Amino acid sequence: LTIPRTQALQRLEYPSIFSPNAVCHGRSQASQFQRKSANTLFVGDVQEALARLQRRGIALSNFVVNFGAADGECGSYEDWNADPANCLVMEGAAGLLVEGNPELRQLLLNKFGERSDVVLSLEYLSLSNVSTMLRRHIEQTPAFSYSPDLLKVDLDHSDCLFTEEAVSTIHPKLLHVEYASRVPPPMDYVQHYQDELLSVSLRERQISSLED
Repeated sequence: LTIPRTQALQRLEYPSIFSPNAVCHGRSQASQFQRKSANTLFVGDVQEALARLQRRGIALSNFVVNFGAADGECGSYEDWNADPANCLVMEGAAGLLVEGNPELRQLLLNKFGERSDVVLSLEYLSLSNVSTMLRRHIEQTPAFSYSPDLLKVDLDHSDCLFTEEAVSTIHPKLLHVEYASRVPPPMDYVQHYQDELLSVSLRERQISSLED
């Protein structure tokens, strides 16, 4: 989708605090707004969301899929590596962790390499191979399930398309993806998938997404 610059920079016609979950109101203000509502989950509060599902009688699989596991850390909300999928795995959930960055491979191996219920896919994932990869690991690993508690996608490359491909094979109870707060509703933005971006740096991927 190509958006004219004048349209992209147009001011909201209503106070930003009234945008969906205050998404256009800035990170800290949106967080404060969300905390005020007893029925609204805090951004990234996956554990509470799962607890609510369980209280409603939904059985959990104790298994997560993480597209973009980075350094394997849980992180905090304000950190670059805040990752609810890694948090669940560190607390004992089985996990399929995908991370192609060679600089992070050893960190992931050190952290999870000895766990039989964690599979590390340490190579860049092509869009055409998503379903095959998921089926192979789920069928081969007893702790895995086609109904993971969480699917987290943060590949910095066509995340929407990778998410669509993944949910054609698995049926996650929760989905955790990034949104572009600079592209508020009702505008839509999806980055084109490009094979040549699989092995380039994060910075180059981000530049490419802006050029799309």
